[in-house]
Order: sequence, then structure tokens, then C-alpha cells
Amino acid sequence: MEKRNLIRSKISGAVSFLNENEKTSAIINVKEADYIPNWLKVRNKITSFIFTSEVKKDDLAKLEEDQRVVSISLNQQLNMIP
Repeated sequence: MEKRNLIRSKISGAVSFLNENEKTSAIINVKEADYIPNWLKVRNKITSFIFTSEVKKDDLAKLEEDQRVVSISLNQQLNMIP
């Protein structure tokens, strides 16, 4: 059986943007302490490696390509029980 290089996405959570300018909140985990991609604005710093930010659809592709980004967890709206 041949081994294949599978590309694993850094993004978890449902990607459901209505338009290109809509933002959703995300938790971003990075490899280097205090690293923040220059196009993002930090909402809250959790640790020196983890922060939250509002991201647009285009930001996700940039974050996937960024070698210093470990993972991106997108906010998911939960259904409320009445």
C-alpha cells in the first residue's frame, strides 16, 4: 500500500459565511509566543500562544498558509433548547 501525503486542515468548526465581508470569531493557536498575524486584530489574549480574533473568509486561507499558525477554531452557534 502506497503512503500518501494527506493535507490536514488547521480549521475546525463550520465555515458558514454569508458574504465576503462577514466576520466570525475564532480561537487561533500559534507556534511562537506573542505572534499575531499583522492583518488580524486581537479580541482577547488567552495565553502567549492562544488568542481570539474576528476573521473574514479570506483570512482563513492566509491563516492556513501561515507556518506559525497551528490551528483555527471557528465559533459555532449552538441551538438553544426552549
